[in-house]
Amino acid sequence: MMEKFLKAQGDGLRNIVLLVLLSGAFFFAGNNVMDLTNPDEVFYVQTAREMVQKASWNVPYLFDQPQFEKPIGVYWFLRVSFLLFGETNFSARFFPAFFAGLGVLLVYWMACLGFGDRRKAFLSALILMSSVFYIGMGRTVFTDMIFSVSMLFSLAAFFWAYQVPARKTWGIVLAFLFAGLAVLTKGPLGLVLPAFVVAIFLFCRKELRFLLCPAVLAGFLLFWGVALPWYVFVIKKYGVFFTHEFFYNDHWRRLIIAEHRSNDKFYFYPLSMLGCMFPWTFFMGAAFVWFASRLKNKESLLAVEQFCLIWIAVVFVVFQIAHSKLVSYILPLFPAMGILAGDYIDTFLRHEKGKTIGRLFKATGIFFFVIPIILLIGLWKYPVYLPSPVKVLGVAAFYIVLFSTGLFFLFKKKYRAGVYFLAAQPLLILMVALGSYQHFGDYVSSKNAAQYLAKNYSVNNIVICSKMFLRGVSLYTDKNVAVINANGSNFFSPHPVVTLNAEEKLKDFLRSQAISYALVNRTYYNEIKRVALGMGLQCDLLKVIGDEYIVRVQAKATGL
Repeated sequence: MMEKFLKAQGDGLRNIVLLVLLSGAFFFAGNNVMDLTNPDEVFYVQTAREMVQKASWNVPYLFDQPQFEKPIGVYWFLRVSFLLFGETNFSARFFPAFFAGLGVLLVYWMACLGFGDRRKAFLSALILMSSVFYIGMGRTVFTDMIFSVSMLFSLAAFFWAYQVPARKTWGIVLAFLFAGLAVLTKGPLGLVLPAFVVAIFLFCRKELRFLLCPAVLAGFLLFWGVALPWYVFVIKKYGVFFTHEFFYNDHWRRLIIAEHRSNDKFYFYPLSMLGCMFPWTFFMGAAFVWFASRLKNKESLLAVEQFCLIWIAVVFVVFQIAHSKLVSYILPLFPAMGILAGDYIDTFLRHEKGKTIGRLFKATGIFFFVIPIILLIGLWKYPVYLPSPVKVLGVAAFYIVLFSTGLFFLFKKKYRAGVYFLAAQPLLILMVALGSYQHFGDYVSSKNAAQYLAKNYSVNNIVICSKMFLRGVSLYTDKNVAVINANGSNFFSPHPVVTLNAEEKLKDFLRSQAISYALVNRTYYNEIKRVALGMGLQCDLLKVIGDEYIVRVQAKATGL
């Protein structure tokens, strides 16, 4: 008995160490290689930088004015990271990566609680870790990973309280504590989503009395102690300016108006959920079908399975109702999908000798076989975006070898080894992408274009920017900026910058400066050139970096 116990503990420690090491590779390695991308990463970093410049810990600033698109939480993490590591790409991405790794460990722990099976728990954590969307969000300066893992902490703490009665008090109190952190990171949904999940779960199990205990009151008071002070401070200091922007514009208005109209489709989130689980897309789809068939007999569902299904349904329904839809909004449901996918795959590997998993593995393998074909077509059609032909052919050959290795596992019916092999594929793709960054980096970041302008020209006036480049140019040049936008709109949340959304405004702006510089896309370069020449001004294209046109407008030189 003692030997079995020690082996179980050893297996658990081995799994945790392995997940920590893999998290370093999946979420941290190479984070300093890519420059901060447009338009969101530069938004958060510029805000944190301006907070540092103003020695502010409680008020986010952008373009020298308070801005309240997001609560204070993410900016606190950025400031702490800057203090620890300096202001670098790695430090900006440190806490999203750190929380992504924590999320993987939490999924492992929660699956151990729910299944009592470390192998199934490890597979669940590995599936979450190797899902391409989770990897991407773990490497990106957004609020969503910190928010999602804070919510995961809250729900995992509750599930601990539910599964282990001796830890009920601690679990409930911690659930409220982490809900408070989530509210400081993204707003009221940090409490609303976990509360709905817990309430519906207990209602379905006819155990709502579980919440009738002193721990709930203590936790609720702790929640307000964590979440409320910052909101009280900014409401007292900024009043309607804060409440209108934060509660109306960034919450209610996003509920009733689509910020990105093309996303406002009923199928956007269902397809996103499956597609973003790649390379586990087919497995996740099959898992949903399997669980749907078991819903007819609720008694066949384990508590953790029912909890995860409700978790997914709550997050999906809440964000499906809202007209503003972004894939990042549904990141909070991915840990639950990882647990269910791990449950499904491990169950079928054990009880069906892997035949079903083998079919799903074959279907997924076809997509990986397509990768070298896409690379070869890209080399032919779009060589400017890719490395040298030798490198592209090398990568294509490498993937053909990988595909052949996958076929070996299939023919030998080593399905579990094949699943682990599949989990490694996103990491290999990531390595290829980081190795090729120099060839596409200028298309996702304004750093090189903005620094070229600042280093080679004396820029003393406001720089005209396309909407996509505005924040990046501000971050990398530290100059005042104006946005040119021909369709008459600006940002969903207003920015305190000059907006050139009509031809007359552009003409007045060009008249107001002896020399005007612009960093814009091709469309707006043509617009500026047309207007400038029509005014008798000289318009020079200084350089094109990526898809960013660096332009100078001034009075025409006259001969002596």
